[in-house]
Amino acid sequence: MIRTLMALFLVPVMLVGDINSAHAELPDGGIGEIKTLDAGTFVIRGDARESAALGGIVFQGDEFETDSQGAVGITFIDGSTLSLGSDSYMEIDAFIFVPQDEKLGFAVHFLKGTAMYLSGRIAKLSPEDVKISTPLATIGIRGTRLLIQVAE
Repeated sequence: MIRTLMALFLVPVMLVGDINSAHAELPDGGIGEIKTLDAGTFVIRGDARESAALGGIVFQGDEFETDSQGAVGITFIDGSTLSLGSDSYMEIDAFIFVPQDEKLGFAVHFLKGTAMYLSGRIAKLSPEDVKISTPLATIGIRGTRLLIQVAE
């Protein structure tokens, strides 16, 4: 548990980078990139479940699962960061970032485990469009940092 919490607090610090250059390098539909990774992390995309890769592109609809050794840190194109600890599962339900057209949205669903979220431009421009949900609650973001633990 201490290892998980330390990873959750340290990963966002390591995820800081140039948002604009990261955005330009992503393929169409890409919403983020895996910036930190421990073995035991899997991406579920449609019916396919495979080991996550450092530098892997993240898409809307992706699901992430970690086993007892896994952890992952994702940086999204709006500068948001999300770190998932061991024995965790989350789904990216929606990600819309077209600020010039005022089209913004971020929705993730945590089913189990621990996670840390650090808000980016979507939360600054339109906090009501950021939704983080768990099996028992939906959290509206009004601040910049959030630590979540979902027990089974």
